Amino acid sequence: MLDHATHTLVTRLAISFHDEIIGKAAISLLNELVESDEDDHLLADCDFADGLLRFVDDISELVFFYENNDEVQSEAMELLFNITAKVKLNKDLLPVWFGLMRQPEQEGVEEEVHTPLSKPNVVSNCRVDFPLCFHLVEHAYRQDSGDFARTAILYIVDLSSKVPALEDWITNSDVFDLLASGLGALYSQLSRYVRSSFVGLITDYL
Repeated sequence: MLDHATHTLVTRLAISFHDEIIGKAAISLLNELVESDEDDHLLADCDFADGLLRFVDDISELVFFYENNDEVQSEAMELLFNITAKVKLNKDLLPVWFGLMRQPEQEGVEEEVHTPLSKPNVVSNCRVDFPLCFHLVEHAYRQDSGDFARTAILYIVDLSSKVPALEDWITNSDVFDLLASGLGALYSQLSRYVRSSFVGLITDYL
């Protein structure tokens, strides 16, 4: 398995070169690492988690310069989906990916950590407190990457029933109000799309 320095170098190269092929290769490599991490040693590494999420953050800004940006975003969301699926199966991994549950100088993961939470505002805190969830919410209403994002969000909701700290955060934040707003805006465009398609059909027929 690659060490931390190696996959850090790969992700930095992908960002530095602004190249779609290198970016997709880096995502593919990270996906292979996640899927092959049978003992979850890598997913329990805070440095790996922080580096991967920074990479996803950077790649989300670069994809608009890629020719096949929807495909790259979909592959990035598949990566986050695979991580979320593993966290769902092993809730001891959650503090690594959910910052509010991290302990100072964390070496391992406590089984039942319950950190008192204030009422965060999703705009200012979601990206900091739970960047994994932030990226999923950002993509939940998109066509190509949305399926992975929405399913992963359902996994997080299911996991919250077993982890009080996560349940508190979801209850006291408006992260899912933001999600509903994004989906509502998407569905509001549906009638416009159907109308324009119908007009196009009539015009072609005439």
